[in-house]
Amino acid sequence: MSLIELNNFREHPENKSYMVFIYSDYEMALSFEDQLTEAGLEFEKDISESGPNKRYLYGIRKRDFSAAKEMNHVALGLYRKPFMPDPVLRIFVLALTAGLITLAIIGYLRS
Repeated sequence: MSLIELNNFREHPENKSYMVFIYSDYEMALSFEDQLTEAGLEFEKDISESGPNKRYLYGIRKRDFSAAKEMNHVALGLYRKPFMPDPVLRIFVLALTAGLITLAIIGYLRS
């Protein structure tokens, strides 16, 4: 196990034929579960309450991993937060970037 987990899934610690998807947000977990049910994929569900936060765990067979991974991306995408949530800051950064690129082009053309 590494210090930084970039994915919310990993191999099942006891049964190597399963992958485990881990969610800390209930709405996101419910969205993933609904997609699995609609697709007719078999899964095992567990709720881990060790530590301060609840974690929702879903065990998926490795043969269904590619389909479950796509559903996982959809569930994560539905509830992701914007990179720059403040619209004023977003416009400022875009304007600053456009200004710097314009200055760079003008400097290139003048030299």
